[in-house]
Amino acid sequence: MVRLEGEATLARERERALSQRNQLTVFLVLLSIAVVLVMAVYFAAQRRSNARLQQSLDARLRALTQTSHELRNPIGGVLGLSELLLKTPINAAQRSMVEAIRSAGSTIEKLAQDLLDRGRIESGRLSLSLQPASLATARREPLSAAPAAGPREGPARCNSISARICRSW
Repeated sequence: MVRLEGEATLARERERALSQRNQLTVFLVLLSIAVVLVMAVYFAAQRRSNARLQQSLDARLRALTQTSHELRNPIGGVLGLSELLLKTPINAAQRSMVEAIRSAGSTIEKLAQDLLDRGRIESGRLSLSLQPASLATARREPLSAAPAAGPREGPARCNSISARICRSW
């Protein structure tokens, strides 16, 4: 009899342990489902956020491209008219002014091209190609933009460049 009571007690303890294990398993399954649902909600919100961001970037790119085109068209006209004006008989002061207009127009045209290039970069549509380049030309171009400061800065810039390259300063 004692033996049967001991076996009955052991059976009840096993049943209780199985019940607790089953409850724990159900809890873990429900917790896993909750985590998956939270992640699904988070990723859906992230996708919506990414879509809004992409729309914003696309609108910015369109505005950048539009602005660049709107700048290039009138500047092309100014540059063309300045070329024609330089072919007419004008005095030295007028020629200097027209050349200044032409120089400023070229700078604006380059800025507009830079805007277009930036738009291409942001949209992933920029293609690069290797072109021959002259170090001497690359060195002179920044100096021609600011002639008053250029010649004095030339030797100082050579400090970071090989002496062999800078001999022509």
